[in-house]
Amino acid sequence: SASPFGRFISRLDLPRTERYERLLVREFDAVLTTSPADRDALVELANEDGKADPPVHVLPNGVDLEAFRPDPTIDREPATLVLSGKMSYHANVTMVFYLVNEILPRVWDKRPDVRLMIVGKDPPVEVRALASDPRVTVTGMVPDLRPFLNQATMAVAPLVYNAGIQNKLLEAMACGAPVVTTPNAIQGLPIEPGHHLLVGDGPSELAEAVHGLLEQPERGQALSVAGREYVTQHHDWSEVGDRLTAIYDSVQTEYYIGKLSHQMRQS
Repeated sequence: SASPFGRFISRLDLPRTERYERLLVREFDAVLTTSPADRDALVELANEDGKADPPVHVLPNGVDLEAFRPDPTIDREPATLVLSGKMSYHANVTMVFYLVNEILPRVWDKRPDVRLMIVGKDPPVEVRALASDPRVTVTGMVPDLRPFLNQATMAVAPLVYNAGIQNKLLEAMACGAPVVTTPNAIQGLPIEPGHHLLVGDGPSELAEAVHGLLEQPERGQALSVAGREYVTQHHDWSEVGDRLTAIYDSVQTEYYIGKLSHQMRQS
């Protein structure tokens, strides 16, 4: 969790950030957020001045489904977890230690054979030190994340902080890896826990979800198929790109209509 100093700084910065965002959101012809929850929060903030809704659009993160896809030439290794992300990012480091210190000991009590791969660039010294446990591998930067997502039994992402839509989850699901995560990782997404992925609130629930997938491979297979279908339906980069182009076109059209109207009034 955050340090007392960090919590103090957050309390100090929050009112200033809210004032700035309230003003800033009305300075643009279009504002993009990655989830409905973020859009609703911005609109509510901006509407405190009593004006009409600002032009806030929802544009979800996307995945290249041709690049991130199940690889039938790679067999999934038994009892192997993968956690991916840029390891110089404090939220990912916090997630790593939450997994290793609070969740995995509960898993290892029942399945001491479980291994963890921590995959991502720039792991700090304290993360690299976790590899002193033979059950933990810390790769550092890798040329390609996809083989790790395709060979692991499951992907785990026990987020501690709210940090928007997690591409690490979408990429794992696109590769057919069953996913175990926390509720704050899927806020605002049209995703169904228990069908598309597994969600646990707290170390015991997360450990239970991981152990359940290890003991029930058929459930992992069902999550693999459903997860890929979810990403295909909601996060295909080609469709997200089309939606972004449509927003650009709309803003451009409104700009030229406004400019033409101004010229006509001046003539």
